[in-house]
Amino acid sequence: MAIAQHLCLRLVNDAVIAASPAERRMLARVVLERARKASLIAFCQPDNHLHVVVGCSRDTAGHLAQAVTHSLRARLGLEARFAPPFIKPIVEARHLNAAFRYVLRQPDRHGVSGDSLREASNLPDLLGLREIGSYTRVNVRRSLPRMGRRDLLQLLGVDELRPAEEPLERVIDAALAAAALPSLEGSTGEAISARRAVLAVVSSRLPCRTLAALLGISARSVQWLRARAVDPAMVMAIRLQLDLLSRLPAEALRAEAPFAHVASALHG
Repeated sequence: MAIAQHLCLRLVNDAVIAASPAERRMLARVVLERARKASLIAFCQPDNHLHVVVGCSRDTAGHLAQAVTHSLRARLGLEARFAPPFIKPIVEARHLNAAFRYVLRQPDRHGVSGDSLREASNLPDLLGLREIGSYTRVNVRRSLPRMGRRDLLQLLGVDELRPAEEPLERVIDAALAAAALPSLEGSTGEAISARRAVLAVVSSRLPCRTLAALLGISARSVQWLRARAVDPAMVMAIRLQLDLLSRLPAEALRAEAPFAHVASALHG
């Protein structure tokens, strides 16, 4: 009897599914939303295909493939159809361990360097760098109890991650990655929570006017945000993202370029 299923999804024209940081965040949101009830264990899109490992039946995996591909086409505006999914049963723990590592090593395996923060996977969720997929930590602990933090850090390609408050010019990038959002604008609960967490990370070091310019809001809105409760998990995720950004080589940082208004807000 299978203990999990390994899915591989690709477009019929083999085009990249999600190319930009914003698109990769949307892909992550789709998979994390749709696969939650299927006991998602791991997923990763290196470029033109998407691997998903779930602890469910073959029938459930088939329905999940339909739901994920339908949502990706709608939310990413994909014109090409998806090819029929490849679904392989995983029948033993050793195979599951190998599949887990295989999926999360996809960017290295294919020599793809565009997603330095691994946003098109649940590796950030497993390491506390992002919160929307934090439930997958429970699934991995249950399915792969020997998979430790050191193993996950190796898959990410770093020796350690520690909460940091620098570099300040990367704090918006860190917040966007931590919240899996295309921008911090808007009145959604997630955007407000992310802006509030940014204030918790930097507010003691910057004046109100600079904070307002950094976040693209008014000084009055900064005061309003300061009066709201802060999500400690989001604050921690941003601080871990800052540390990860500080460890990336210069060429990787160019691919994750900060918004121009951040530098002007800090130095203008």
